[in-house]
Order: sequence, then structure tokens, then C-alpha cells
Amino acid sequence: MNDDSQILSQLKDLNSRISRIESYLSLSNRESSDEAPSELNRKKTEDEKKSIEFEIGQFWFAKAGIVVLALGIAFILSLPFSSFPSFFPSLLGLVISLVLFGISKLWKKSFNLISRYLFGSAFLLLFFSTLRLHYWGDPTFISNNFYEFILLSVIALGLLFVSVKKESTHLFNIGLTLGYISALVSGDAYIIFCTILVLTTLSSYIKINFEWGRLFYYSIFLTYLTHLIWFINNPIIIGNKIGLVSEPYINIFFLMLYLVIIAVGNIYRKVEFHDDKLKIMSSFFNSVGFILLFTFITTTQFSSEITISFIAASILFLLLAFLFWKKERDKYSIFFFSILGYIALSISFMNAFEIPELFIWLSWQSILVVTTAILFRSKIIIVANFLIYLILVLGTLFFASGSAISFVNIAIVSLLSARILNSQKDNLDLKTEAMRNAYLSIAFLLLPYATFLLAPIEYVGFTWLGIAILYYAFSMILKNNKYRWMAMMTLAITILYTLVLGILHPDNEFKVIAFITVGVVLIIISFVYAKVKPKNNVENE
Repeated sequence: MNDDSQILSQLKDLNSRISRIESYLSLSNRESSDEAPSELNRKKTEDEKKSIEFEIGQFWFAKAGIVVLALGIAFILSLPFSSFPSFFPSLLGLVISLVLFGISKLWKKSFNLISRYLFGSAFLLLFFSTLRLHYWGDPTFISNNFYEFILLSVIALGLLFVSVKKESTHLFNIGLTLGYISALVSGDAYIIFCTILVLTTLSSYIKINFEWGRLFYYSIFLTYLTHLIWFINNPIIIGNKIGLVSEPYINIFFLMLYLVIIAVGNIYRKVEFHDDKLKIMSSFFNSVGFILLFTFITTTQFSSEITISFIAASILFLLLAFLFWKKERDKYSIFFFSILGYIALSISFMNAFEIPELFIWLSWQSILVVTTAILFRSKIIIVANFLIYLILVLGTLFFASGSAISFVNIAIVSLLSARILNSQKDNLDLKTEAMRNAYLSIAFLLLPYATFLLAPIEYVGFTWLGIAILYYAFSMILKNNKYRWMAMMTLAITILYTLVLGILHPDNEFKVIAFITVGVVLIIISFVYAKVKPKNNVENE
């Protein structure tokens, strides 16, 4: 009983305390259920407004103020200062930069946000002051581009080092930008290429070891943009007239190195970062950026080397696709690199061969695509290849309609493609037969048309009979009933053709032979069907 009395006493005490709290807050049961949420929502809205106000006042005004201040100082430093020594503006900028560094250090704890912005601005002004030694002066203090490049590179690398130490992606992006500008200031092609290579390698290293995935987009953009600016004669930094640089040819191999280094940053990215979407997007930007710039440079200035250049690019793309498949099994990255590799190979064929030989080479390339797609187990590549193959068939019909060899070739490739897909359908996990049926349909339509172009009109029926017999043979060897259907449909058009030939050429001596031959073959096939019962366990293609 004592325990029960103690529990009741505690409950009464708790109820009394709750009543006093409600009384103090002027709450009743109804207010707590109706009015309190409304009051809370009103306070929440007011807090949000205050939060936005303080966000703008504290952060955005600080950013804008420091940017405006830095731009104002930069404009001052770009003035002629004709009454002073040529180094004076740069010296003034150096002093201001040191002052900003000092303020940044002083405010590091009390005004951390402004301190960080001032630190970045101080580096930018230091870079600009150094740039002032070579530009905007008459005469300039440093006239040699290489010396100016060395000074600017030291500042850019210093900022990159600090950004890694501070783990600041914003400072790293600024450092990258300054590094690429430094390369362009040099005006020397090989210095530009090597600097891009170093900065790209550094970006890939950061991508592999830090959770700074998004900066990779910016790095890829700067890499190809800087190479493009060099190729159009460096008009932005050096001030040259816009034009296309005609040498050295080796620049396209530097482009390939950029492609590989950026891809390596994706392939060897640490698994724990869980940034599959970033990997896919950076693979897309890397591969597309490369192929666009590579095509522009090669086709405009190095047309005599198009074939060998695009074959090299194709091999490189396919090797990277294989490396992605081996390490990552990233189907989208594999798709980007594979398809662009095949496109590069197609461009090399287009440059090396004329129509109709071109269509022959392109159709056999389709077999290569199907084979590698099976290796990668990529349904996306299979589907994309089929659509491209359909375009190739239509191209042959429009541009090489009189080339029987081209149509025979396409028909053979279609049969082989269907056969390969059928043999590997379990690995590809293809649930429908529509694509294989489409390949067989192409072969069924084009093979008779090709023999119609090849053989004299009197012998066309005999060639079609031969094709039908071959289909029956395939059906027996491969145990596949689709070839029997193709054989029967080929016999049907053979009969129709024989009747038409008999009507149009009543005096042709081959008419009698054709009718007799077709009749005998049909009777023999009928006997075979009567003797051999269809098996229920025949595989479908």
C-alpha cells in the first residue's frame, strides 16, 4: 500500500507541475490542440524570414563586397601610372595583397567567413599584380613570356597547395583557373600542353583521394577549353588574331593523354565516396569534350592524318571501355567510351574508302560492335548498334542501290549478327527476340535483291531456290525453325517470280526449265515434310 500511495503522490505532483506550465503559457487543452500550432507556424515563418535576411546580409553582402573591392583594386592597378616606374603598380598590388593576407589572418577566428574570402581575394590580387608586370605597361617590366609564366605558376601552385591543405574546393578551383591562365600567358605550345597535363593529373589525384567530385566537371571544362584557346591562336590571353594553329600535330596525342588521365581519375575513384552519378557525368563530359575538340582539330588542320588519327582514338576509347568494364562495371561509362570508339573508327573508314566499299567496311564493323558488346554484356550498345546498322542499310539503299556486293555483304552480316546474338542471349539477358528477328528480316529481304542484281534475269529463280535450300540446311544444322520459315518465304517469292517470268517472257526457253525445276523442288520438299515430323524441342532464335 505504501508503494501505491507513493506512485499516486508522484502522479499528482507531475500533474500539478504540468498545470502550472500551462497556466504560465496561458494554454488550455483547446489552445494546445488548435491555437498552439498556428502560433508555432507564425513564429516559424518569422524565423525563416529572419534567416533569409541574415543569410543575405551576412554571407551574400560579404561576398559581393569583397568581389567589388577586389575588382576596384584591379582596375586601379591596370591604369598606366605613366609618372611612376613600370614596376610600381605591381609593387602597390603586392603591398595590398599582403595587407589583405594580414587582415585575413587577424579575423580568422572572429570573422571566419570574411577572413576566408579575403584570403582568396589576396591571392587573386597577387596574381593580378604579377600579371601587371607583363601587361598594361608601356614599357612592361617583364617582356619575356617564359619568365612571367614562371612567376604566375608559382602563385597558382602555391594556392593549389594551400587549398589542399585547407581542403577547400573553392580555392582549388581558383588555383586551377590561375594555373591554366599561366600556361596561356607563356604562349609556347609545349608549355601549355605540359601544364594542362600536370593540372589534369593533379585534378585526377584529388578526385581519387578526396570527396571533391564536383570540381572534376570544372577541371574537365578548363582542360579542353585551354587547349581550344591555344588552337584558335590564343586570342584571349596573348591577344593574337583569331585563327587556327597548324602545328604541332603531336597536340592531338596530348589530347589523348588528357582523356586517359581524367578517365583514370574516375576508374580508380575510392568506392567509399559513393558518387556513381558523378562518375557517369564526368565520363560523359570527358569523352564528348575530347571527341568534339579532337574532331575539330584533326579535320580542319590535319586532314592528311585523319585515318590514322581516328584509328588511334578508336583504339584508345575501346581500351578505356575495357578498363572501365574490368575495374568498375559501370555500364554507362562503358557505353560512352565504346560508342565513341566505334564512331571514331567509322570516321576513319569514311576518310579511307569510297562508296560502296565504305558500306562494306561499316557493316563488318557492326560485327565488331556486337562482339565487344557481348564481352561487356551491354544491352545498351547492342540496341544502339542495331539502330546505327539500320541507318547503314538505308544509306546503302539510297547511295549504293546498284551494288549487289554491298547488299550481299549486309545480308551476310545480318545473318551472323542474329546468330551471335542468339548464341549469347543468356549472357545479354535479352528477353525479346525482336532484334534478332529484325536482323533476319534484313537478310531475307536483301539477299534475294542482291542476287537479282547479280544474276541474269533467267537465272534469278535458280539462285533463289539455292538460297531457300541453304536456309533449310541452316535449319537442320542449327536446329532452328526460323530458317525454315525464311526458306518457305523464299520459295514463295520464287514461285511468284517464276509465274511473272512466264507471263512476261512466254517465248523464253528458260521458262520451261524454271517451271520444271521449281515444281520438282517443291515436290521434294513436300515429301521431306511428310516423312519428317517437326520436333517439339527445336530452339527458337
